[in-house]
Amino acid sequence: MNYVFDVDGTLTYARKEMTPDFKSWFIKWMDGKNVYLVTGSDRPKTIEQIGNEIVDKCNMSFQCCGNDVWRHGMSIAQTNFTVPDDMEGWLQNELQNSTYPNRWGNHIEKRVGLINFCVPGRNLPEEARDHYFHWDKAMNERLDISKRFNEKFPGFEASIGGNTSLDIFMAGRNKAQVYNTIGTPMVFFGDRCETTGNDFPLVQMLKPTDTFYHVTGPDETFTLLKEKYSG
Repeated sequence: MNYVFDVDGTLTYARKEMTPDFKSWFIKWMDGKNVYLVTGSDRPKTIEQIGNEIVDKCNMSFQCCGNDVWRHGMSIAQTNFTVPDDMEGWLQNELQNSTYPNRWGNHIEKRVGLINFCVPGRNLPEEARDHYFHWDKAMNERLDISKRFNEKFPGFEASIGGNTSLDIFMAGRNKAQVYNTIGTPMVFFGDRCETTGNDFPLVQMLKPTDTFYHVTGPDETFTLLKEKYSG
């Protein structure tokens, strides 16, 4: 059995560290199991949230939606991605036209194989993160931007990631690309499994021999693991 986890919103709350109880239990639970991470975040952010002892204990860690692959602390594959000038200009225009009133900087973050676009900016404080998340739920800003982006740039994809941002990558270079590498049977845990979320491409790949859980947060993930997979 292959156990596959998103990080933000699944093993941790958005951009927060894994809770001590869950972390210590999870490290022991990993013993003798095939465990993989598939996250939109880069390696430093993932280590910041869940620690080296989990990241490097995994069979493989697929950072940046599978575009930056690590095995036991060693980089083994990366996807090259150069952001086209017209795309960056389009995103800057979206940033200027957004009706969300506050900005904190770092709006277009270039990662391995993708860019992360965030209207309020990735430097926003925690209370502002929650404020934008609820504002976006009411206004559907990220959904609207992603739909128009996908129409404008057919060779690329934009999907909702985390609580404040969009992940943008070359078509097909989403989380689905890890499925054949990991293999079946797979149990996947993610918090963005809806059709517009960045976990959905991987969910679409699943076969009848696989299982997925669309979780509401790390507490639910912890509960499911203890109830169903602790034997």
